Amino acid sequence: MFASVVVVFFISSPAVAQQSTTSALEQIQSVGQGLQQERRVPDKGDGLVIQGTPRRVVVLEYSFLDAVVLAGITPVGIADDQKPQRILSQLKQQMGDYQSVGLRGQPNLETIASLKPDLIIADQRRHSGIYRELQGIAPTLLLLSYGAEYNDLLNDAVLIGQALGKQSYVEQRLQQHETAMDRFRVQLKSAQLENAQLKSTQGQQAQAERFLFATASERGVAVHASKAFATGVIHRLGLQTAIPQGDNSAYMRVSFEQMAGMNPDWLLVGDYNRAQGGAEALKRWQAHPLWPMLNMVKKQQLKLVDPKVWSLSRGIFAAEQIAEDLIKLVSASPLVSFAPVEGVQQP
Repeated sequence: MFASVVVVFFISSPAVAQQSTTSALEQIQSVGQGLQQERRVPDKGDGLVIQGTPRRVVVLEYSFLDAVVLAGITPVGIADDQKPQRILSQLKQQMGDYQSVGLRGQPNLETIASLKPDLIIADQRRHSGIYRELQGIAPTLLLLSYGAEYNDLLNDAVLIGQALGKQSYVEQRLQQHETAMDRFRVQLKSAQLENAQLKSTQGQQAQAERFLFATASERGVAVHASKAFATGVIHRLGLQTAIPQGDNSAYMRVSFEQMAGMNPDWLLVGDYNRAQGGAEALKRWQAHPLWPMLNMVKKQQLKLVDPKVWSLSRGIFAAEQIAEDLIKLVSASPLVSFAPVEGVQQP
């Protein structure tokens, strides 16, 4: 096709044909040279120097998986905790096959090496101890995922796009994400107003309600505090939280008394033990004599949400799902029993 176009221009105007052909060739050469040029990507380690376009990528955290799939690439290896069901369905629909490289906290280095990756993306908090070994296998981008804030993870998605040679594409997708979050924020505000009007007709005083997200497991209940991903999403959507002022942490393991002190109007719980009948800590809380006095109990606004969306994934796909979950929750009648949101898959 390209050759036929050149012939047409040659017949009509030799000078124009020569200029057009030269320009096209220069553009092709420029693109090729751009892909071969070294790219320096800042990270939490030594800084990554990479050349070309990585094809075989290994990711050691779910948020990195989110960013890589966002860039249109299926990793050859994922630290999925040997639980593929933890990967969001939105991501699975855009992915091909991959090899599990084990636990996020203890990935299998031999498996990673066998995949012959040309890029590894690792977490500063989990993988600093094996950083040099990972570098010995392939160029390694060291970023913060566990305990990272929502905005920081968006910025890291751009760095991952840069490392993959797809920065402009990732930036365009992030612009689409911002537009979607703005739309969700408007919808959520409208749902809150409708909810407030409903409460006023029931004789309840309308006031700004405070939200709190926590995970529950055999280790107890952990509030996702001011620096946590889910909290950043909640704030991005214009909602208030019940997190104590002055908090500067990502996660807080709390007792019933501490939770009662925060006294949120909405408590959203990601229960990792739900399939086994629910976390024991939540059962003990519900048996506490002060349980009926809590705001979220009186308003019947204690809800189960999916921890793989709200806690594990930490990317734009998860953020948009959190927004949709909140709209469903706030749009519902406040007189709803303690039950999962319809359509929200549980792990």
